[in-house]
Amino acid sequence: MEQNKDEDILVSRCHDSDSALTLRRQVNAWLKYILPNAEADTRNIDKASLVQLFFRNDGISEWRRPANIGYGLTYVFPIIIAGLLAKEGQILVIDSPEAHLHPLGQSRIGEFLSKMANSGVKVIIETHSDHILNGVRLSVNNRVISSDKVGIHFFEKNNSDNKTRIVSPQIDCHGNLSEWPDGFFDQSDKDLGKLIGW
Repeated sequence: MEQNKDEDILVSRCHDSDSALTLRRQVNAWLKYILPNAEADTRNIDKASLVQLFFRNDGISEWRRPANIGYGLTYVFPIIIAGLLAKEGQILVIDSPEAHLHPLGQSRIGEFLSKMANSGVKVIIETHSDHILNGVRLSVNNRVISSDKVGIHFFEKNNSDNKTRIVSPQIDCHGNLSEWPDGFFDQSDKDLGKLIGW
């Protein structure tokens, strides 16, 4: 971040909460959105070609080194940097962007990645999070990205012949999916049904 901190980001990738286009400001705008009140800062180390990275998660406390802050913040930081700096047409592959994030952060990283995809980055996500999926669905519903730019693929193992089948539900302009295969982000609904006696 330090090296590119004053580099302007494409307007189409900027968070609405900050009109500044610089990488530093947009990283912090997205961090605060995904993990409320979180911020990052970098500092050059004198007489060395090294940079220190610091975080805080309430906007007012002292800055902390990555080892002394929650994993969610340190895990989502490089995803935001990679998304904001990716060139149009580049591929960004992310395995489990939900790792170490609460459900709100998971949904919002789904929104962030949708915005990056809509700006020309080819985003591929491998996830086990219904919150990530719902963040993408919300982005479609809120016109952040059109449904024709979103592909969803569910890999389903057939126990009888041990083969994998790929199910690709379509998503409409409201974020609704054409089908929900058994085992496709439905465990919360199943558990809730048991809790309320369905």
